[in-house]
Amino acid sequence: MYWTGYKSMVESRGIGQSESGAISIMRILAMFSIIVCHLLQAYNNRYCWLFNIGVWVFLAISGYLYGCKVIEDWGHWFKTRFKKLYIPYILFLLACIPFYYIFVPEKISVSQIIVHVVDLQGIVGNGIVGLSHLWFMSIIALCYLATPILQYLRRFSMVLYIFTILSLMNFFVFKIEVSVFSCFFVYALCYLWGQTSRKKNLILSLIVALFGGSLATISWNEILDYENSKNQLFHAVSALLFVEMGILYSKFFDCSFRNKWLKAVDHNSYEVYITHHIFILGPFSLMAFSPFSWMNVVWVLILSILTAVVLQKVSLKLSKFMHI
Repeated sequence: MYWTGYKSMVESRGIGQSESGAISIMRILAMFSIIVCHLLQAYNNRYCWLFNIGVWVFLAISGYLYGCKVIEDWGHWFKTRFKKLYIPYILFLLACIPFYYIFVPEKISVSQIIVHVVDLQGIVGNGIVGLSHLWFMSIIALCYLATPILQYLRRFSMVLYIFTILSLMNFFVFKIEVSVFSCFFVYALCYLWGQTSRKKNLILSLIVALFGGSLATISWNEILDYENSKNQLFHAVSALLFVEMGILYSKFFDCSFRNKWLKAVDHNSYEVYITHHIFILGPFSLMAFSPFSWMNVVWVLILSILTAVVLQKVSLKLSKFMHI
């Protein structure tokens, strides 16, 4: 699935079938985790934030896969990132905007559209109601912009230690944009973990220590408080540990799979992420469509998948038409 790792013209240490299978399985689990998070959020269930870990899992996978590569043609790399990420994103926005203006004009403004088009909704806020999940687009864009810097800095052995110390200070002392920073923390640390075999055990030990430390100091209420800095660190290190354990597991056990349905889900997981939220939260929610909760959830899943498939097909055709 191309949104968290693209096999382009780069040097790579190689991802085996088992490791690739493990990554696909983790992406699928992360996607369903996010959907469950939003479904529970629609029912005002405070345990929804337990499942929000899926976003950090996506970032961890992305950082790891790019850490395994040495990208040489940055122009082409950024071009492929734009094609794979932003063409579906912009098409989805263009499809949604007329519905907002026709049915709920009070829920949208020109300033909100501009914020989404320039992809700043995850940084400055002011997003469109029902599309709040697209904050992730701003974050992944920041991570991608930082990737050339990470590739340059990874040659210096002290980077890992300095980055870790500054990161912990930001979580507990500086507290500068902690929710945004926690995402970059996951991406960067998994990038460093993927770059070399020499530091893998050191980074893994660090993650285990951070996980144990955060688990020992965080309360149940803090885990369920999304804005809490301890919550952000707990989600970040939990995702890191989950991904790194999954990758290590694939080294000893065969995780490759050939199930066509699982492959299809993995292949469309980015588009499902884009489309699902509008059917769950916001003015076009289907969660009260019928008196039966299970039926509403089924409709949400069906429409999320159908619109995701259409979005991917249209995006690919547009990319070919634009020769991107």
